[in-house]
Amino acid sequence: MAQNGLTNGTAAMYGGGPNVVLSSPGYHSDMQILMDNMEKLSGTLQRNRQEWSQVQEGLERVGRLQGRLARDGQLPLVNGDISSHEETADESPNVLQLQNELANSYHRLNDLRESFTQLQAVHEEYSKGLEAATQMAQDFQEKEQKYIQSVHEDYSAQLLQARNETMQAQLTHQAWQARLQTLDETVKAAYKAREEEGQPYRRRIAALKEENRILRAKAGWDPPPDSEDEDWDDEGILDVEGKGRGSQGSHGAERGDRMPNLVQGLAG
Repeated sequence: MAQNGLTNGTAAMYGGGPNVVLSSPGYHSDMQILMDNMEKLSGTLQRNRQEWSQVQEGLERVGRLQGRLARDGQLPLVNGDISSHEETADESPNVLQLQNELANSYHRLNDLRESFTQLQAVHEEYSKGLEAATQMAQDFQEKEQKYIQSVHEDYSAQLLQARNETMQAQLTHQAWQARLQTLDETVKAAYKAREEEGQPYRRRIAALKEENRILRAKAGWDPPPDSEDEDWDDEGILDVEGKGRGSQGSHGAERGDRMPNLVQGLAG
């Protein structure tokens, strides 16, 4: 079977490769059907050409036979066999048979010419359609390849930007964690320092409260009310200092006022 000249070129043009973007399956199916039809048409044309060559050879043989008979004034006796020169009574049917075969050959030749013309027109239409489809496929392939390449580049750029943003966010998070840890340590140290700083005042307040309770008991007074005790409990350093010093001064004055009476009571 004859091969179309566009088959190998088209197959090479649409061959696979590392940088070739594959088209949709429907496109390959249509192209395969089109190439099969082209191969069938090519085979039909080749057979028609062979038959046309055979018909032409037969016509040439008939023409040569007729020319020889016209020159010699003789007719072939056995179906165009010019090697026999004997005349018999069967020469008329042989001539009629040759004439019928010649007429049939002419009819067949006309039919083959019409078929050849039609197939040639179909071949031209298919060639034009294939060329247009090939050009459209090439344009579509280039367009899709450029689009996919642009999408890939845009995706790569966005991915790189997202990675940079994620890395920057991680660094910021680590910095915040370090700062929070430093702040936590600073707050703990400040709270501990405040506790240590207020500890002497708390001990002194407790000692003064105990001294006040003992002096009140010796003087026969009632113990201090709970509200007065609450003023001395769980206060800050500044409040402790203010209340401690103020209370200390008031209690010192009270002790100074009550000390003579206490001494007199003890002496009595």
